[in-house]
Amino acid sequence: MLALSKGDRRRLTLRNIIDHFIKHRNEIVVRRTKFDLTEAEKRAHILEGTLSRSINIDEIIQLIKKAKDVPTAQAQFDENASSFPKIQAKAILDMRLQRLTGLERKKVEDEYKETIKIIER
Repeated sequence: MLALSKGDRRRLTLRNIIDHFIKHRNEIVVRRTKFDLTEAEKRAHILEGTLSRSINIDEIIQLIKKAKDVPTAQAQFDENASSFPKIQAKAILDMRLQRLTGLERKKVEDEYKETIKIIER
């Protein structure tokens, strides 16, 4: 069989074609798994911030109420809470108020636990 192997045209046996295919599939699975892990870690980081900040929700609401627009609120988050990474601050500003109810907080906790399980796996 004539096939492309590392950019060159070559004649390959069936065994060589199968070996190339297996190497390719292995590379694809590894790259996909690394991508999924990175995305799960990003999501876990945002959920951690949401869960830890839900305790001080009155303080956060006051900060948002005092701000005249979104960039001002973002700047106040940066000034007042040095422990707030920008990603978490943006996620909190984008969050709807209905996510602050007890039931929604439980859903966030459950999602965080599931994300941690995915990362461990």
